[in-house]
Amino acid sequence: MTPTDNPTLPKPLRLWPGVVALVALWLARFGVKAVIPGFAGFERGMLWSFGGVFAVLGWWVFFSRVPWLERLGVLLLMIAALAGTTQVKHESMGPLWLFAYAVPSLCLALVAGAAAGRRLAPGPRRATIAAAVLLACGGWTLVRMEGISGDHVAQFRWRWAKSSEERLLAHPSPPAAEPPKEQSIARAAAPSVAPAAPREHPETLPSPSAE
Repeated sequence: MTPTDNPTLPKPLRLWPGVVALVALWLARFGVKAVIPGFAGFERGMLWSFGGVFAVLGWWVFFSRVPWLERLGVLLLMIAALAGTTQVKHESMGPLWLFAYAVPSLCLALVAGAAAGRRLAPGPRRATIAAAVLLACGGWTLVRMEGISGDHVAQFRWRWAKSSEERLLAHPSPPAAEPPKEQSIARAAAPSVAPAAPREHPETLPSPSAE
């Protein structure tokens, strides 16, 4: 007997709407820029990705079939994990860029955790989803922003890696090479010769006029 045959048993987690919403979210967030480069693609992708985020959350709240306590508990955990990440993130990670990258990764963690714990008991399933959410947020505390490219793509490095300025200060350019000591001595000992004055030509005397 399957859970759908017995109405007293809880229905299994419905996953496919969340997968569809997640694919739409990531296509909007990162796929639009591949078609529309520049700031226009970045702006449009960001706006469309908001709809994808709401679609993923709407699936979890209204169509996932899990108990309401689990639905609300996971949402509160996602909010708390994101708020905690903003407190311990690197100073180079602005709130806007953190949300722009962390929220899609949180949605991915929610769907991936639900898929991994779909056939598990309620307790292990909740632990799997919670671990996925915490890992998704914890990963953003390990990186920092190196800069933003001209195509509005953020460049990340490990938090403990040296920045470009730190690497430049750690390895300054070598000073200019000085001339050999022998050449300096020879130049100092050489007598200075003043340039010769131009020789004046004698003036041409006028020829005596015939008387």
